[in-house]
Amino acid sequence: MLLACGILFLDNFRPERVLFSNDGPYGAMEAAHANPWRTLTGYWHDLNWLGYSAPATTPGITTLLRLLTTTLAFSKLYAPFSLLFVGWAAWVWARQMRWSPWVAGLLALLTSLNGDFFATACWGVCAQPIAFGCNFLALAALARPDAPRPWLRLALAGFAVGLGVTEAYDIGALFSLVVGGYVVFQALQTDRPVLSRVGSALSRLVLVAGCAALIAASTLSTLVATQLRGVVQVQEETASREERWAWATQWSLPKAEFFSLMVPGLFGYRMDTPGGGDYWGRGGSDPAWDRYLAGDRQGPPPPGFFRYGMGSGYAGMLVWVLVGWTLVQVTRGQRSTFTINERRAVVFWIVVAVVATLLMFGRFAPFYQLFFALPYASSIRNPAKFMHILEWALLILSGYGLQSLWRGWVEGPQPAPGSPGARNQPAHPGPGLWERRWLIGSAVAFGMAVLAWLLYAQAQPRLEAYLTEMHLLEMQAQGMAGDEAWARERARAQAAFSVGRAGRSVLFLGLALGWVGWAVRGGFRARPLWAGGLGCVLAVVDLAPANQPWVVTYNWKERLVEAGDNPVFELLRQRPWEHRVALAEPFLPRQYALLAQLYRVEWMQHLFPFYNIQSPDIVQMPRVPVEVEAFENALSRRPRPGEAMTNWTQRILRRWELTSTRYLFGAAGMAEALNQQVDPGKRRFRELLPFEIRPKGPEGPWLIRTNPAGPFALMEFTGALPKAGLHGHWQVVTNDAEALALLADPSFDPHKTVLVSEPLPAPGDAATATPAGTVRYESYEPRHVVFQVHAERPAVLRLNDKFDVHWHARVDGRPVPVLRCNYVVRGVYLEPGEHRVEFHYQPPVGPLYVSLAGVAAAVALLGLAWRAERGGRDKS
Repeated sequence: MLLACGILFLDNFRPERVLFSNDGPYGAMEAAHANPWRTLTGYWHDLNWLGYSAPATTPGITTLLRLLTTTLAFSKLYAPFSLLFVGWAAWVWARQMRWSPWVAGLLALLTSLNGDFFATACWGVCAQPIAFGCNFLALAALARPDAPRPWLRLALAGFAVGLGVTEAYDIGALFSLVVGGYVVFQALQTDRPVLSRVGSALSRLVLVAGCAALIAASTLSTLVATQLRGVVQVQEETASREERWAWATQWSLPKAEFFSLMVPGLFGYRMDTPGGGDYWGRGGSDPAWDRYLAGDRQGPPPPGFFRYGMGSGYAGMLVWVLVGWTLVQVTRGQRSTFTINERRAVVFWIVVAVVATLLMFGRFAPFYQLFFALPYASSIRNPAKFMHILEWALLILSGYGLQSLWRGWVEGPQPAPGSPGARNQPAHPGPGLWERRWLIGSAVAFGMAVLAWLLYAQAQPRLEAYLTEMHLLEMQAQGMAGDEAWARERARAQAAFSVGRAGRSVLFLGLALGWVGWAVRGGFRARPLWAGGLGCVLAVVDLAPANQPWVVTYNWKERLVEAGDNPVFELLRQRPWEHRVALAEPFLPRQYALLAQLYRVEWMQHLFPFYNIQSPDIVQMPRVPVEVEAFENALSRRPRPGEAMTNWTQRILRRWELTSTRYLFGAAGMAEALNQQVDPGKRRFRELLPFEIRPKGPEGPWLIRTNPAGPFALMEFTGALPKAGLHGHWQVVTNDAEALALLADPSFDPHKTVLVSEPLPAPGDAATATPAGTVRYESYEPRHVVFQVHAERPAVLRLNDKFDVHWHARVDGRPVPVLRCNYVVRGVYLEPGEHRVEFHYQPPVGPLYVSLAGVAAAVALLGLAWRAERGGRDKS
């Protein structure tokens, strides 16, 4: 595992390189709000929108690694560490099952290089493979139900399950359901009376669930607070069932893409994989596209995602062959090399695999509706998450098959037909009747695979035509001119790549069948070194190249440091907490698509976090809070049916005004055009820095260079409210709908009046005649902001950051209520005079202490279990 991962991630360990991570980029990890030491007691994301609460850092394996390393070291180590961890956990489980060391080692290798786990780690959510490893450890604790002190092992299993929830959130919860089912299954396998078995099952389940809840208390608390409570998608009154269904099932696995588990890259990898390997499936597509493609395709295509990316979940041909071996062996009943308890366990994992397969299809099959109807299941987005459970079950089944092969044909004697296990039978000089049947069946399966590949290769022209049509539709949906020659060439490369990958899988199917067939023929009899060594080589040669396209690195100094070393970003980096930066996208002509793409991807996801630059836009918020949805709807950036253009443009300006969006990226000359056409009465736009964008070499970053004749410009919107301001005049509005309507009203002046939702003394008659005073930042951190304020008269200090019940305020050291201002931001009421005002964010920390107590208990019980295990070995 070390050798394979070391080679695959070799480029990642060069000093100037770092692994590209879609969901955890290095620039985002460097943001001040992501500091792991400061997020243990609460996480406030201050860089997007007006800020929002996020799941806090919770005690777990990822947190420990993050605390012990620098950000750069963590970004290099996280992916390979997670894969090594899940592989090691699979090895622990196999050894606790008392399987052969070679079986455990080969299973560990197959697990750490599993295509789904590997892609997940490279995508940036490495906590998920760690969670899968935690659940392997839970199975390891449950591997010996007849061991002394069973309560000890059950408790450890519960703690392992809880760690999985801490790491992978809802995915960890899904895995916990499977482990819970396995706990019940184990309890029902005993020979005791039925009522006794049911009581034992319930008590074991309660113990496991209790320990899991104890260690995951902090995670559960923060998830409920940030991902369930007050979220639009899980509120019955704000979203119809159809809307929630569309939101929850967007990332469903199309049924045809099941074959990507057997063929790596059958539908491509990343969206930018070269050589025709770019993804061309339908993963992540908007449901509206299903209806459009199934209809007559008349009219404009829908605007949602045509595809987002799913990629390969390749399990490895050796895994599939071993799963087939397991299925065949379990049907042989007592003639197989499985014990009766092993056969029952195999059936359990077959059921898990089948159920996970049916559910991962999501909206592309009817089965997910049953899961969707369960309480809170509609809050889980992405039915394709069940692919992780399927891959886990496949690895477990392959482990059983591998041990069966080892027991009967490598380390032990060949079973005689009709004997139950036949462990004491003498070896046959050659393959028996059943073995010959397996060899014939293997040859037939290989021949059918070759035939299927030839048929697929023959259909390549039809695939190219289909892909060409889809590319043209996608370009049309994006408002681009259809370039048929480009679409045809791209389709040709993708089809050739797909057919080639299918042929590759046929080759490795033959090698895997040959390896098992040679064992069945007795070629590895009493030679486990040869069997294990060749098996490991086959696994690495198959899985490592199949996973290589997921490993994408970049020069972090060029992408972040050099790209930000220019006058434009030098201006934005100065005291960035005092303003926000946005793209003037509603007014940006389509020919400036390069600027929009750089802004949404490179700048917002990498450069802005690296330099702590705030933006009113959102990088990712799949679970939108109700108040965010209401605010954005009131100030919608899209024209409403039948609405006058002036009303629409005024809403855009009002949104920039209320969100303190002082700086805007746009086209050169746009400032004057906006002054003339959109804001003629106030003329609040001015051009600051014209610039150009050009690439630095074929792999280098896009560089910004100031140029008076450049096509782009950084503009200033002088009408934006300052992030912090004093208002001597306020208006009490307790009705939220009325407040939102007033904020969008062109006659309302937010510079003079602030809306507050709590009763306050009425302001004086001359409250708007002169400035109410001055505000100066003393210090700024994402969770702690301090001001020095001079108030000329009673005033409201407004801070244009989102209101949250866990924000607290002190004025001159005394706690004061935090006001909800302008519907969604926060403020405090001040009497005349000099004041020191502090805002600090602090959610309840009780669940964190519960989780820490759970971690301490888990460590103590692990030590106790180790001593008991060691004592038992010494006595034996």
